[in-house]
Amino acid sequence: MSPRPGGHRPPPLVLIFTITATGLLANSLITPAVPDIVEDLGAPQGTWNGILVAAGAVPGILVAPAVGVLADRYGRRPVLLACLTVFGVFGALGSLAPSLVVLAGLRVLQGAGGAGLVNLAVVVISDNWSGVERARLIGINAAVLTASVAVFPAVGGAIADAVGWRWIFVCYGGALLTAAAVARWLQDHAVLSGDALTTTFRRAVAVSRRLTVAPWLVAGTIAFVAIFGLMLVALPNHLDTAFGQSAGARGRVLAVPALGSTLAALTLGRLRRRWRAESLVMVGLALFAATFVVIGLADRLVAIVAVTALYGLGEGISIPSLQDLVASRAPDDLRGSVLALWVGFARLGQTVGPLAVGVIIGAVDATVAFQLGAVMMALTVAGLVLVDRRVRGLVPAPA
Repeated sequence: MSPRPGGHRPPPLVLIFTITATGLLANSLITPAVPDIVEDLGAPQGTWNGILVAAGAVPGILVAPAVGVLADRYGRRPVLLACLTVFGVFGALGSLAPSLVVLAGLRVLQGAGGAGLVNLAVVVISDNWSGVERARLIGINAAVLTASVAVFPAVGGAIADAVGWRWIFVCYGGALLTAAAVARWLQDHAVLSGDALTTTFRRAVAVSRRLTVAPWLVAGTIAFVAIFGLMLVALPNHLDTAFGQSAGARGRVLAVPALGSTLAALTLGRLRRRWRAESLVMVGLALFAATFVVIGLADRLVAIVAVTALYGLGEGISIPSLQDLVASRAPDDLRGSVLALWVGFARLGQTVGPLAVGVIIGAVDATVAFQLGAVMMALTVAGLVLVDRRVRGLVPAPA
């Protein structure tokens, strides 16, 4: 590997990847069991399905940028320790929730702890590696992310089928073990901002408003509207109502996209040697659109299972490329803050997506949500093409 110069030893990659995997537990582990949770706690399917998923994401809209600013000012290690502790404690308490209202409240607190985990894992990579090697490791980190998204729904569905959904929340206590590993092995080597917190935030906002950065923040928001709204809310509901699939079966279908996304993420370093990150993002989001068209029209389960692998390919190409774009255009002492703003926009998508799709499911059905999603993604790609043509001369292509 090619770490950044400076003579320090980079942290173990397995630790970074564990932080990423822990951050993915919040929604992916419970997603297949959400219909069962809503039914068990006495509510009709629809709105509460979206609320439970969104509750884990909504704090990130504000908390993720704050976490990034704090990490730039005080260091990655203490902020990670605080985040992991909050995530683990309030996540595990969800196992005792007596009602949907209490459970949603605990999910909000858990989401506050998890808001910066995936982002800070990418920040730690960017602190310690650069260039194509950074892109390669961000790709591997994204493969860990997509593998987690694949494995955790199947695990969560199996737990719900075997011993009940409350035991899923007990698993969140594992974040405390990750915190212990961070305390033991992570050392800060980043260039930290010496500015006041408000100054650091204002500088990060100024960077994020540049034409070379802002469109990719918006693209991240829209991508996560699709991921969390359509794939994590609409698809489980569609598999339940249209095909009668159990929680375990729904979890196995949600695991299929990992085939494509893991392959794409693991080859991101090679792809970046031949393609611009901007082009990879647009191709990935175009694959989202194609997938949603098929799911919205398909009347056979086998067709839906097959096309979700195509969706996974698009996710594995687009999400790490978005992260690398933002990281590469942020100054060293603002990297955590700028990436955290990207996460804040992504969390906005994670919140709006489930809520909007929950309303659509309650009013019509999931197929309409997928058709609207296909239109949304097609328009997003078209807009990115136009913006990229305008600013292509502002950012030199990577060597």
